Amino acid sequence: MPPSFRHELATDLADRGVAVSSPLEVPVTLRGPLWRALCEGCANWLEANPDQRLHISRLLVNLGFYEYFLTLHESLEKRTESVSSGDRLRYEMAKIRIMRGSEDIRFAPKAITSSLAGLAKTFSASEPEFFICCLNLLLLNVTELKNLEQAKHWAGEAERALDHMRSTGETVFLQILFRSCWLRAFAMIPHAEGRLSEMKTIMRDCEILATSLCATDVAEEFLRQENLYSVYESAAKSALATKDWDLAGRYLETLAVAFPNDSKALITYGEFLMSKEDFRGAAAVYKRAANAAPLGAAIAWFMAGQAHDALNELPAALECYSRSLRSDPLAISALEALRPVAARLKIPIEANIASVESHMREMSEAESEYA
Repeated sequence: MPPSFRHELATDLADRGVAVSSPLEVPVTLRGPLWRALCEGCANWLEANPDQRLHISRLLVNLGFYEYFLTLHESLEKRTESVSSGDRLRYEMAKIRIMRGSEDIRFAPKAITSSLAGLAKTFSASEPEFFICCLNLLLLNVTELKNLEQAKHWAGEAERALDHMRSTGETVFLQILFRSCWLRAFAMIPHAEGRLSEMKTIMRDCEILATSLCATDVAEEFLRQENLYSVYESAAKSALATKDWDLAGRYLETLAVAFPNDSKALITYGEFLMSKEDFRGAAAVYKRAANAAPLGAAIAWFMAGQAHDALNELPAALECYSRSLRSDPLAISALEALRPVAARLKIPIEANIASVESHMREMSEAESEYA
């Protein structure tokens, strides 16, 4: 699974108007070789070996198919008497990704924290999985449960794990990578305590380590990019926390440039530009995000429409709202925003969005003839 895999999968579906919640929902006629390989892996999930499931789960999570991955894992639990600790850890981490905003009891922070604490006991301190458990427990306690005492406990356990891995001969690449991960998580403690200057110093050290990493193979390059993404994202958040708007903007722009086909990074940058009233810049970034989907295209097109709306560029806004509805016919916000724009352009609109697209084509043809 090369680092470009995600980009190539997204590019295959760019601007196709495909709204999917799992790879298997991608129409067969639109599946390129990579989509076919991913779909085959998902279809054969129960028969896959642990290494194959690791690769598939990583890709599903990075593409944003969190709910679908949870479904796959739960089917494995029903089929298999003993699920590996590694599989269970990936399951809990996927739940963390979709925890916020969900009322599902599976995603309650206390329940996830309890599961991770139990999982941590199944690994030795020298195993990377133990370290990953500790980091996530640190973050959950400081951000969700607001329990700084426990956060500091797990920060200490994670640092102890770093020492164990160093003494057991872990590669230099992984030692630097894990140290960078630890600093990024640990920075949340001074942030919670209001020691923002200390937090910024820690994040700067974290970034230095992350950017110093040199991958020697495809697997290391994937980990390097994954970590760098998280570092830039966290650095931007820390800059926003200290109201350093220029620094936050630079980090968000760096994130969007370093990961030009990541819809989440682009949408976040677009939100920042909207807050600075750079509507033209936001519209361009949101359109890039829409074409970096499959997931997130509807919201990206909607936000691009909002930016054009703010600029009073009504035909462009109407087109973006229309594309949002084409990506997700249930995008109610896009339909509600589209109606007043269509009225101002004197375009009759009913529930069927096809009529709006027909009018848009007629307007475009008329403009071409006039030109």
